[in-house]
Amino acid sequence: MRTTCLVMALCGYLIPLHVAAQPTGNDLFAPAADNICPAMFYQLTLSGDARLCQIFADQLPASLSYHSDHSPAQSEAFYRAQITQPVKVSKVKDRTLIEYKNRNKIIVISKDGKGSQIDIRVTAN
Repeated sequence: MRTTCLVMALCGYLIPLHVAAQPTGNDLFAPAADNICPAMFYQLTLSGDARLCQIFADQLPASLSYHSDHSPAQSEAFYRAQITQPVKVSKVKDRTLIEYKNRNKIIVISKDGKGSQIDIRVTAN
């Protein structure tokens, strides 16, 4: 798999962004084994095509954002299938919010080009 490194300027700081070439196949549950993104983030599996990952904080409260080529509806179905506890799902300004009832995890899914941006915030395990 070919990997490219981009640099993004944010508030005067240079932040390297690692971009992995898209894995082959359309399996939404495919592991992210050859991807720069982690396969999991606080017991939540990331989409197999996750890329452009940014971990803003890896210690609690933790947050991660990534891009997927899957539609927002496919991304919502992917996360709802792996969550075993009650959640609150709401639509706010063209974004889908999946909130654990105890509010310890929030997943925000928004349309991004032909795919989705997924933002995950974890406040407690």
